[in-house]
Amino acid sequence: MSKKVAVVLILMSLTAASIVASKPVNAGSKTITVPDDYSTITAAIGNAADGDTIFVRKGTYEEPINQTLVINKSLSLIGEDRASTILRLHPPLVPYTLFTQTFMVYDNPIKIDAKRVTISGFKIASDGGDLSATGEETQIIGNAMNFAVSAAGDGIQVIDNSLTGIALSGSNQTIAGNTLLNGTAEFIVSIGGSYNTITSNMVSGSGGGIYTNGFHNIVHGNSITTESGTSAGLELNGNENIIAKNNISSFVIIGSERVPESTSNIVCGNTIANNLAIVGHNNTFYGNYLQGLILGNRIKDASNNVFYHNNFDFIENDVLPAGEKTFTVWEGVQGPVFLDNGKEGNYYSDYNGSDLNFDGVGDSPYVINTTDPNNYHYIADFNIADLVLTDHYPLMAPFDISNINIELPELTSSLSPSPSLSPSPSPSPSPPPTAEPSSTTTIIAFVVAAAVIIGGLLLYFRKREH
Repeated sequence: MSKKVAVVLILMSLTAASIVASKPVNAGSKTITVPDDYSTITAAIGNAADGDTIFVRKGTYEEPINQTLVINKSLSLIGEDRASTILRLHPPLVPYTLFTQTFMVYDNPIKIDAKRVTISGFKIASDGGDLSATGEETQIIGNAMNFAVSAAGDGIQVIDNSLTGIALSGSNQTIAGNTLLNGTAEFIVSIGGSYNTITSNMVSGSGGGIYTNGFHNIVHGNSITTESGTSAGLELNGNENIIAKNNISSFVIIGSERVPESTSNIVCGNTIANNLAIVGHNNTFYGNYLQGLILGNRIKDASNNVFYHNNFDFIENDVLPAGEKTFTVWEGVQGPVFLDNGKEGNYYSDYNGSDLNFDGVGDSPYVINTTDPNNYHYIADFNIADLVLTDHYPLMAPFDISNINIELPELTSSLSPSPSLSPSPSPSPSPPPTAEPSSTTTIIAFVVAAAVIIGGLLLYFRKREH
């Protein structure tokens, strides 16, 4: 072998080694299959490491009695099929004290004590209790469960599950596409934190519907049905949240004694088959279907709120004594209340004005004398504010709320999006993503460099021979 050929071969070997070294390697991660490798999920978790995937084939898996399934590693637990990958859990009974009484209740059937855990594709039945997670970036996706999920941490996703309830605290969380039936908690979905999205869920049960407490949250496109006439379909506390395009069977509360200073929220395009109760300031309400309105309470203000393009369909509330309608303004309301946006107002089912110029706006204003007993159900006169509220531009026909489109901002904790007070707030622009070289690009670069080097050496040796 000539010296020229030997040098070229050495360089080609070094180049090949560089190419191989440039490929991304996830050393140590593996897939464990149940029941092929281990007969139970508990055993598979015990023999797994961070980054592993546990794949569970179709079948029914009975976990040990009086034992919680603990996931204390960053791994993915994936069922082959949600309908036929069945996991039966039997958590232990533990004492629970309420005031002076002690009861025995079921512990958590599943407990997640690690970050970046995914559970997907299972039908899970438990004797009782709820799933508990304390790690960030937990994903509960595509499962059927007969219990609730309770978690604390940022970046949690609960998507496309059937379950009985959700209680989360943290930021940048997504609750989407879930079916929640037969919930009995005070609120079937309870979210505390900021930059969270609750969208396209079906919520029903004997308790309240959705509760959220925080800032820059979005509650959009949910269907909420509650059986209790004394529980809110939705309660919102906090600032700069967006409540849009929800269908709610019970009353809605914006701000409360829990968090009375709820400000700068947008409530639009919702169908509320009951009353809207407000304790908060500088909120905007447009394009909603409402059956009544309650402003403030005996001691809390509800000032500088704006209402327009809403349809007030005054229907008597069966829970309360008979009255003409519910348009209650409590004595705590001292600041202004705006019933139009300066050009158009709201539609009122009991407005009897005319529209001689056929512009769709009544020729005479719609006036609310707050102390008129026809405006409210059985509330003592001394609790009612002595105010006159005027809609200068009442609508002659119901506003078509189905045409309301709202472009939702993409929420991240690094941004501070303030909801626009227009019908279509625009999302804050995001910087273009920074491109990072892929493994393919790196390999091509190595090949080109090697070709240049080898070509140069061959040319050099050829010149020396001549």
